[in-house]
Amino acid sequence: MRQPFEAGAPVFGTTEVTWNLARELGRGGFGVVWLGTNHDTGEARAVKFFTHEVRRTDHAKHEMRVARHVLKHMRDHPEALANIVPLLATNLDIDPPWLMYRFVPGGRCLTHVIGELKGQNAAAREAVAVPLLRTVAAAVGRMHRLKTRIVHRDLKPSNVLMDGDTPLISDFGIGGASVIGAISDRTGGHTTMSANVNLLTHLRMSGTPLYACPQQLNGDDPDPRDDVYSLAVIAFQLLLGDPKATPGTDTRDVLEEAGVSDWLAALVARNLSSTIARRYADAAEMAEVLAACGPPG
Repeated sequence: MRQPFEAGAPVFGTTEVTWNLARELGRGGFGVVWLGTNHDTGEARAVKFFTHEVRRTDHAKHEMRVARHVLKHMRDHPEALANIVPLLATNLDIDPPWLMYRFVPGGRCLTHVIGELKGQNAAAREAVAVPLLRTVAAAVGRMHRLKTRIVHRDLKPSNVLMDGDTPLISDFGIGGASVIGAISDRTGGHTTMSANVNLLTHLRMSGTPLYACPQQLNGDDPDPRDDVYSLAVIAFQLLLGDPKATPGTDTRDVLEEAGVSDWLAALVARNLSSTIARRYADAAEMAEVLAACGPPG
């Protein structure tokens, strides 16, 4: 019996408590996300159902492993975990499989913040953009500096949810370790996913084109500098107050003409380089530069 997607339907495969679907929150290439509510307490969670015709279980298993790896290995860094949407429950044995995450109320994400900056002067945009970028980069940077590094590979404004003024990174669906498949400590750095060449190839080349660097679009192995590129695109849009802004070869000139500080325009332009070696080594380095050069906070 397949899960019905309609308001009021129970979430199949839950234990101990009953969860019911309330409304659809969004959908994409891998599945659909619904708001689920606890029948007894009214607690809300986001339930991601994997509906790919062929690889739904593989996709769910991959995202679960990445999300669990992040949570397990970042326990010693609560300041970074505070900016990541946690995985709370899973069931991969039903059709379709699902993962249950913390629900972030308000329906607001970084896309909305960018839109709110439109029409403000450069100084005002910069005052909002730099602390946000520093916070997100620091959290992503912690993932990059784990013993087995995790690369998100789908950083974009819609995947950074806003809980008030606090940014929360979500959607690890195409995230990957910097060494392919190395997200299992039990097997010496390899999982059953390592042998699944078709899925890994598919995930390597997935991503949102505007925010994905040339190496990712070419299907190269995950590298922390993939995420650095994505963060630079987000920075470009924040600093212009334009969620549709697309950086080009004249990125630095565009930002400086818009009144952005020289150091910040240079940072963005550097990390949008098509040559991966010119970008910062990881997002932690970007956060460190933003902290050193930007306003205190």
